[in-house]
Amino acid sequence: MGAWWKTEVYASAGRGFHSNDVRGVFETLPIGGIQSLGIRTSLMSPATGVELGLCSDIIPKLQAQVAIFREDFISELIYDQDQGEDQASDPSRRQDTEMSAQYRPAPWIELLLHVPSHP
Repeated sequence: MGAWWKTEVYASAGRGFHSNDVRGVFETLPIGGIQSLGIRTSLMSPATGVELGLCSDIIPKLQAQVAIFREDFISELIYDQDQGEDQASDPSRRQDTEMSAQYRPAPWIELLLHVPSHP
């Protein structure tokens, strides 16, 4: 059996959608500060992602995961605090690593730990 018996390595890739802020769907976003020239945004925006990860149950009652991922968004709405409104932005990319663990000391309790790579 060995140490890798309760460990899996996985790869995932796909194309899907992420949701924009619903206010941009029902309202118009101003262009150059002029509301009447605004555009409507779609509720769902295309996105592509890939993820590589490792998940292990080597230690009894503890499951640990580590993953690296990248997501490409065609469009996003960002909140402009100075203007107090959402604005359409250019395509963006997010890539990062993440670690997490779940510990179940008893069937009725689960303790979770999630460690992002940066705050």
